Amino acid sequence: MIRPFLRRGLSAALLIFSFSVSFSQTDFTARIAEWKKAFPKEDVIALSSKEVVDFSINTNPKPGEGKVKASVLNEMVIVPVKDYLKYDDGL
Repeated sequence: MIRPFLRRGLSAALLIFSFSVSFSQTDFTARIAEWKKAFPKEDVIALSSKEVVDFSINTNPKPGEGKVKASVLNEMVIVPVKDYLKYDDGL
């Protein structure tokens, strides 16, 4: 009787831990002063930028569509280097 309860509790704890690790934010406060000196006129800097293009075959193309489909995933880590900044990304 205790083992199934223990197993469920351990599974729930592992699940909660994995979510908290995957959604945690990185702390860049130690490097802000360095970035302010390197980019004195900027409000926001892009720390990293990644673009992944995935191609797949369009098995049933409609008229005007190509035989290959492409999907693009953009991932960008931006860091504000000014205090009290509001940033709107228009994509």
